[in-house]
Amino acid sequence: MPRLNDLFPFQKTNFMPQRLTPSQENYLENILHLAAKGSVRPVDLAVSVGVKLPSVTRAVNKLALQGLVQHKHYGTIDLTTKGRVAARRVVKRDKCITDFLTHVLKMNSGKAEAEACRLEHVLSNDVLTRLQVLIDFFGREADVHQKLHRAIEVVNESFPAEGSVIVGRTKPHA
Repeated sequence: MPRLNDLFPFQKTNFMPQRLTPSQENYLENILHLAAKGSVRPVDLAVSVGVKLPSVTRAVNKLALQGLVQHKHYGTIDLTTKGRVAARRVVKRDKCITDFLTHVLKMNSGKAEAEACRLEHVLSNDVLTRLQVLIDFFGREADVHQKLHRAIEVVNESFPAEGSVIVGRTKPHA
């Protein structure tokens, strides 16, 4: 599990993080994951995000205007230093929420990842920092952890696996 000091590395940089839309955050996260495997072509990004090529072109152009990516016409897409920091921040937020949902609330990993994809864009840094403190606490306090998990088992038995209300559907990203 990440430590609190590692959770938000952007706080150590010289730039103020800008406000990104959930879609922009997803593009940055997908670019970061694809870049780990090699060059990022627009067509690969379109497949990864689940959109058509013109949507990728528009999104990448907006990210380039913000100084987050570099993209030459018909070339590969590269994260700038600023873009890499922003993408890593999104990945860390996703991991924190996924860890909370799987380790503390005992959700199955597939459902936790899908929920984390939705939540990572709306939770403040304050809430995420507190979630990380809670995750760390539960890692140290086995008896409290076990009591919570027993209580969660009661909840799981009381409600069906899928709730009757569906609040949005988001394609899990990279």
